[in-house]
Amino acid sequence: MLHATCARLKATCIEREFAWDGLIPALESKQIDIIWASLSITEDRAQAIDFTHFYYDTPIILIGPRDEPLRVRCDDLTTLGGYAIGAEAGSTLARFLLVNAPKSVKVKTYDTMDNVLADLAIGRLDFALEGGSTLAMFLNQNPQFEPKSTCPPDRSFGAGIGGGIRKGDRALNARISAAILELSADGTWDRVTANYPEIGRFLIKP
Repeated sequence: MLHATCARLKATCIEREFAWDGLIPALESKQIDIIWASLSITEDRAQAIDFTHFYYDTPIILIGPRDEPLRVRCDDLTTLGGYAIGAEAGSTLARFLLVNAPKSVKVKTYDTMDNVLADLAIGRLDFALEGGSTLAMFLNQNPQFEPKSTCPPDRSFGAGIGGGIRKGDRALNARISAAILELSADGTWDRVTANYPEIGRFLIKP
């Protein structure tokens, strides 16, 4: 979608990688012009940066071993009492767990989602919480794990995934948001996501 958006804008886009907690500082210091990194649109972040129109949304799911008989619920974290659950540090989901999970739940945060899933795979974690699209490939490649619960909407999860723009950069925001909606309307979004069927089943289009 990033490549399609850049093509629609007839712009040359140069991709740069930053640690997750360095994304907003990099934007504010003008090292980059937009954050395109599955950044949830939240009220807290909107105090520091602006957001484009969302370019996808995804349900939040809790995954665990297929042979785990425990019935867990995202909307009742007491069902996870005595178990360890992992999330990516600094994410809206880590914050949700740290604020809402009872003391009986062991919340573990990691610098990357890859490390969350690595510990889940070897049994250091019992469950992991993340957006379905992010977890789709892992679930496809590791059939011994499955979704255990789909979380109901929560304000802390945000309002979809959008591009992060510097505060007040309305012209760039308007151009990118218009391109996102055009790509959704003309079928490009559907063609892009069709290339990733294991991910596409978790995506909601603009």
